[in-house]
Amino acid sequence: QCTLSFQQSMPSDADAEPLMIPITVGLMNKQGDMLPLQLVGEENQQDTTKVLVLTEKQQQFTFTNIGEKPLPSLLRGYSAPVKIQYDWPRADLALAMQQDSDAFCRWDAAETLHMQGVLELAEALAKGEDADAQLDPVIVQACRTVVDDLQLAPGFAAELLSLPSESYLCEQVSPVNVEAIHGALQRVRQTLSGALAASLRARYLDLHDAEWSPSAEAMGRRRLKNLCLDLLCARGEAEDFALAEQQYRNANCMTDRLAALTVLVSGQAGEAAACLADFAQRYGDNPLVMDKWFTIQAIRPQHEVIQQVRELMDHPAYSRRNPNKIRALLGAFAMHNPMGFHEPGGAGYQLIADEVIALDRMNPQTASRLALAFNRWPYMDDQRSLMMRQQLRRIQSTANLSPDVFEVVNNALKDDDFAGESANVA
Repeated sequence: QCTLSFQQSMPSDADAEPLMIPITVGLMNKQGDMLPLQLVGEENQQDTTKVLVLTEKQQQFTFTNIGEKPLPSLLRGYSAPVKIQYDWPRADLALAMQQDSDAFCRWDAAETLHMQGVLELAEALAKGEDADAQLDPVIVQACRTVVDDLQLAPGFAAELLSLPSESYLCEQVSPVNVEAIHGALQRVRQTLSGALAASLRARYLDLHDAEWSPSAEAMGRRRLKNLCLDLLCARGEAEDFALAEQQYRNANCMTDRLAALTVLVSGQAGEAAACLADFAQRYGDNPLVMDKWFTIQAIRPQHEVIQQVRELMDHPAYSRRNPNKIRALLGAFAMHNPMGFHEPGGAGYQLIADEVIALDRMNPQTASRLALAFNRWPYMDDQRSLMMRQQLRRIQSTANLSPDVFEVVNNALKDDDFAGESANVA
């Protein structure tokens, strides 16, 4: 027998009545085969998938005639918009990522596996255990299987191999150690790049189509190809960056050109400056395409990027009166570049606060959206939290502040227990 025990809860409302939650399940053996299911009380084994309907806060379902300890496949087909918390063994997650017959469960296992790998390394780096911090070989092997699986749809393979972003990772922990998360993610990428270099290069070359097509299949091929290129270049080898430059120069679509440029810029490759200049020359008269150019530079994950952001604010193609430009440069920097925005000296906070105050006089709606970047202050380390609150109070004390910005800032500070601190900042 195998019993699945469920307990449902809503953290925002502990006294809430239980909901009716359909959870589609399957049971998988160690070979990746789905087992026929038979609940206790049923006369015979039925399909390999069954919908269990939760109607109580705690509920159990027992299956019988199970010949070996199975791996549960839960929430198949994303049967309900809920989060399942389960202490998955690492080997089971890897097996599900490689073998589960349900696309959602396979993707969810991959997401969980990647998250565990990065956050485990980040915790080690935060403790100073740098020398011993290594990515679990189980994760490396699972990724190798996906890269080498030519029968798997390329677009889905790309989903399974995609690592979580630094911004998303920072939302999963408290207090946030920006440098440790960045270092852990880079180490994961470098480990996969080194261990899978031959497979990544072979798959990249195999997916490099001469002809462009708008089909879903072709889009999936481009997605996987560019992900392989990104991982391959994580090693920082000249031969890999040469592939990226070649793709940039010879690209037959904007997707490939932008992907190659992003790899070169984020990897600080020697070819990046020339390609950035070439891109600006090619598309300088296309404002929407130039928005991508600004974003690629704004999200380069280094503390020093703030200086480049300041310089780009003086670029002829940038305008403080154009909301698209603000979102492309300052919005991307503040919302999607933790290493840049959370620069330890507080320069990123001051830059965004300065722009919120300046923009509030011209476009309060855009200014208020930019001010949302400070909402994460309760989850940062003490020093960064203090600097973010100081900038929020500086914005709050600005004369004639619009209702839009005031509401965002006031809500951000409602849980601030240090309202008596000086709001003066350098």
